Amino acid sequence: MKKIPVGATIARAYGFAFGDFFKILGVMWPSMLLMWIPSLLMRERMTAISLQMAARDYSGLRDYWPFFLVFYVLALVLIFMQIIGIAQLALDRRKGPVWFYFWLGRPVWRLVGSFLLLVVAFIVGWIAIVLADVLVAFLMRLLAGSSANGILKIIFGFLTFVAMLVPPCAFFYCVIRLTFLLVPVVAA
Repeated sequence: MKKIPVGATIARAYGFAFGDFFKILGVMWPSMLLMWIPSLLMRERMTAISLQMAARDYSGLRDYWPFFLVFYVLALVLIFMQIIGIAQLALDRRKGPVWFYFWLGRPVWRLVGSFLLLVVAFIVGWIAIVLADVLVAFLMRLLAGSSANGILKIIFGFLTFVAMLVPPCAFFYCVIRLTFLLVPVVAA
């Protein structure tokens, strides 16, 4: 198996982040501006809503939930647009001006769709883990209950602990495995 040079990888990452700072800024500023304008225009109302929420009065959220829904969906798409733009810069696949980037092409929508699909997969996976842990605990409880020997109960308790620890560890491994290369693959 070919080894990855960790030091060279870190050096390249920092070289990209600091050396291409203005290119990265060129990718980020148009979408950041679109996200900041509504928040600047509604600054007083947002402060009032925050104070209401601190006092456990959620009526401000009830009045402005359509705005928040549209704003956060738009912000999510704009953030994914930035992610794709920066990933394309890092992979040397970016063409065009470096001082302005606003593109809602296929990679952005693929990343949005992949992200939403991963959220659904994570929810289904977590439900499966909870059900598996409940089933394992129930089966081990039955086995331990049928045993009159104290040593066997301790062994079944330890096996229950190990068996209930394996599914969450496998889940987190799958989460990391599925998300690690998602952005470069979509950007390329």
